[in-house]
Amino acid sequence: MFSREVQLPFRPFMKRSLVVAHADYGLLHDFEVGLKQSGFSVHPADSRIACIAKMERFKPDLLLIDAYLMRNGCDGLSSAILRICDLTKIPVLLLARGEASANDDEIVRQFSVAEILVAPFSMSKVSELCLERIEEKWANIAAKN
Repeated sequence: MFSREVQLPFRPFMKRSLVVAHADYGLLHDFEVGLKQSGFSVHPADSRIACIAKMERFKPDLLLIDAYLMRNGCDGLSSAILRICDLTKIPVLLLARGEASANDDEIVRQFSVAEILVAPFSMSKVSELCLERIEEKWANIAAKN
């Protein structure tokens, strides 16, 4: 399902840590393996609660999250995740299993979702986008200092 041909350049000054949250264990594993092979430090989460715990523990540079996890929650956890990202300036990439829905568009409008990626996912594209968003984050931090 994924092509794993992309190797990201070594950048010792960048943490390149990310949390991947996905409801599908198979895809979660594929993302974990593929992104680790591309040089990222990956912290997988299979639920919104696990996602919040990983974000608090590892302080990632980016959140890659399943749109399904964000859509199907009325307990405030989805909003809590995106507020953490908004407050800490963590870029968010939303993973959609099919066409992006109106709910996805609402999530993008309300919070700083950098991009929606629609299945089928290309690991090389996902890796490149993650790296681009992390580099933008660090560039913004450097510009403010």
